[in-house]
Amino acid sequence: MKNVLIKRFRKFSRKYRINRTYKDQLFRLIFHNKEDLLALYNAINSTCYTNPDELIITTISDAVYLGMKNDLSFLIANVLNLYEHQSTLNPNMPLRGLFYFSDVLRAYVDSKQINIYGNKLISLPAPVYLIFYNGLDSAPDEMVLRLSDAFYDLPDGQIPALECRAKMLNVNLGHNKELMGRCQKLNEYASFIARIRGYLDRNYNLEDAVNRALDECIEEGILADILRKNRNEVMDMILSNFNDKLHFEALRKEGYDEGYESGFENGFEDGNIAHLKIQIQKKLKKGCSTAQIADLLEEDPAVIDRLIEELQSNQD
Repeated sequence: MKNVLIKRFRKFSRKYRINRTYKDQLFRLIFHNKEDLLALYNAINSTCYTNPDELIITTISDAVYLGMKNDLSFLIANVLNLYEHQSTLNPNMPLRGLFYFSDVLRAYVDSKQINIYGNKLISLPAPVYLIFYNGLDSAPDEMVLRLSDAFYDLPDGQIPALECRAKMLNVNLGHNKELMGRCQKLNEYASFIARIRGYLDRNYNLEDAVNRALDECIEEGILADILRKNRNEVMDMILSNFNDKLHFEALRKEGYDEGYESGFENGFEDGNIAHLKIQIQKKLKKGCSTAQIADLLEEDPAVIDRLIEELQSNQD
């Protein structure tokens, strides 16, 4: 039954290009400024850097790896850090990290005009790759993912020429308590997501769940500065990028069997498309073009065109 639902879910996801990254975007929003990013770095490494200008952002704009933008990349004290947020367990993150580090190091070498063909060993910033996991599947506080785990076996005595290690930290509320205690923003982020999930578990619809979580957190001083200033943007992030993972888990918990496969697919499709149409109508009233709407909603322009035609047809 589970495999059948997953198959149906993936089919629909491919058809409508569902974006699963609302928490990833929110993570970037929270830690986009150097002060908060430096505080996160200090909390993880037990360091005491105080000057945000010592932190050099190296995030590649609009860089996409396996269909997903990287979150945060920065250089400090000759350490090249790549921080990514994940709402699903993905054992292939080390490969993505390898691709990203290769591009950043290439840019670093070019910017410094370093001669890699000389007879002297050059000095490079040491790469560190951290993944902040906040999904529903069970995971330990920490675990290490290795690129070498993906390689086919070599003959005895040989070792792979490449390795990339990614350390995954579980940042769900209740995990990594010492780290959470050292980084207030990270702990507040975990609390905000937990509030949304709590309301969803109590059968609130997504919009009501987010609104209630926003109200509570702002009132209680949890990410209050960010949520108050960016409330509409945060709401739009979450609603526009419908949380299909939570929706799927809820359906699975209710014990749907194969007899409800069609209902799952059609119900999911109807709910997501209805919300997209509402968002499209709002953007059309503001005078946005199809291309602009597709970019704002992170959807395929062909899907947007089809939905606009349906909206216009219904009006006729």
